[in-house]
Amino acid sequence: MSEASVKRRKRSFLIIGKTPKGTTWIGAWVRRFRQEVTDAVMARHGELDLYLACLIQTASRWEQGSLLATRHIREEWEKMNHADKIRWLEFIGSSSQRRDGALRGLGLDTRDPNVLNVLYSAGAMDGPGGTPGASDAAPGGADPDSDNSPKVAVS
Repeated sequence: MSEASVKRRKRSFLIIGKTPKGTTWIGAWVRRFRQEVTDAVMARHGELDLYLACLIQTASRWEQGSLLATRHIREEWEKMNHADKIRWLEFIGSSSQRRDGALRGLGLDTRDPNVLNVLYSAGAMDGPGGTPGASDAAPGGADPDSDNSPKVAVS
């Protein structure tokens, strides 16, 4: 088996699933996220085994779930009662934590500008209607790569 077919075979484990009608931009966003994470894993580990592929898939699925939930909230906000809003917001937060857990499992819990910073900076992942990505600057204009940037505790 050629090296290219081995790589394709290993990456075939990374199927995330189709997004619902009207959310193809989310599918494109998640595919780009998955590719960035895969590239970072390859750079860090030099190979992609089944376990790493499954962790990438997990991180991508949680990212997709969070984005779909965010879209749902945006579309249904006025119709939701307070308890439903809180449940959806808790799901989004939980999805982010679980995505981050998978990224830690991949060894990507260091400040690597080639993964999340690239994805969410300068509108790189803007969806239709200009769904903005975060800017490169941290709140207050602090440099996110300096030792003086604000630290956020994550539990």
